[in-house]
Amino acid sequence: RVRAGLIGAGVMANRVHYPSLRECPDVDLVALCDLVPEKLAATAARFEIPRTYTSYQEMLEREELDAVWILMPPHHLYDIVIQCVRRGKHVFINGESFAVNRADKIVLDVLANERRLSGEMLAKASDDVLEALYTWYSDGWIEMGK
Repeated sequence: RVRAGLIGAGVMANRVHYPSLRECPDVDLVALCDLVPEKLAATAARFEIPRTYTSYQEMLEREELDAVWILMPPHHLYDIVIQCVRRGKHVFINGESFAVNRADKIVLDVLANERRLSGEMLAKASDDVLEALYTWYSDGWIEMGK
């Protein structure tokens, strides 16, 4: 069974994504995070999600999750996606929600799957991605390929 954490309690999450997830027999909706307490409580009650958080970091620290669905505005996604990937979680986002160029997509895909990057890949990455990668390299989380 897949233990799923959910981030975001907005309209699309409530109308489209969470109803579909609830129908999956192999998915347990174990925790939900949103910054707005009223939306958080209403969504958790509607989908019978047992634990709620207003901090995604706290949810990631406390819950044993296999996957995280992140359903929120695009400008908030990047840091949350990276935190989930760093913790070894599978991540779901709307395809149109995470706008990166092709070179950044390749870098992030390899990072998520292998945690090893080549210099050729890095040469094509955007400044934002390079800044994040430098931090992770300095922290020892990723290695440079040979």
